[in-house]
Amino acid sequence: MKPEQPSGNWPWFGAWALVGMLFGLGVTSLGIFAVPVGIVLAALLLRRHRDASGWGFLAGVGVLVSLVGAINLDYQPCPAGPIHGVIPPGGGSSFSGSCGGVDGLPWLVVGLVMLAVAVAAYVVVQNRQAHPH
Repeated sequence: MKPEQPSGNWPWFGAWALVGMLFGLGVTSLGIFAVPVGIVLAALLLRRHRDASGWGFLAGVGVLVSLVGAINLDYQPCPAGPIHGVIPPGGGSSFSGSCGGVDGLPWLVVGLVMLAVAVAAYVVVQNRQAHPH
């Protein structure tokens, strides 16, 4: 008989990722709604799936951090000095522009690294369980 090998619990990894995203939203104004739901889901998952799928938590936070980065990839730093603009004749008396915000690239990189580490760790743990030494 062939020994049973874990094929991976990707749906449970996804459930833990959802918990990670809900906890990640805790730093936003949505946290008041997201964190209590995350706590309940984490408690349920801890009772039933305290295994390698827990790496999904880190993946969920990584997805959220990556999303913040991707949304802010059009970041334009504000100049250090005063802003001077030229209004063309007949163009009215004002102009609009935008600068500042969050530099999205570091957020995107950190989020993708978190996601990659979580998936890699999950796969390594699953392989070790499938092929114990």
